[in-house]
Amino acid sequence: MPRYFSIWEMDQTKMPADPKERLALLKQMSDMTKKWLKEHPGSEWGGFVGEGKGFAISATSGTALEMNMVSLMFAPYVKNTVYQAISIEEFDEVLKAIEQRK
Repeated sequence: MPRYFSIWEMDQTKMPADPKERLALLKQMSDMTKKWLKEHPGSEWGGFVGEGKGFAISATSGTALEMNMVSLMFAPYVKNTVYQAISIEEFDEVLKAIEQRK
């Protein structure tokens, strides 16, 4: 079951200069993130203090297309680097397959 780890970073050049507009946009993105977390139990989101960047971990068996949709929800204000992760059990399967090839 694929899991995805994402490093996100706000693109400050795309953020509104007006403080009220920026706050409204940040609240909107916070609400979208909360909705995503509610729809994907066990997933995580975190921000690095004072950095304008953070991480998200998808705990459900999402697809690459679903992860792309999540990234696009926050475009162009947030840039995402998404990594597909495997479990230790999946890693062990890779090791077994390599052993069998010998």
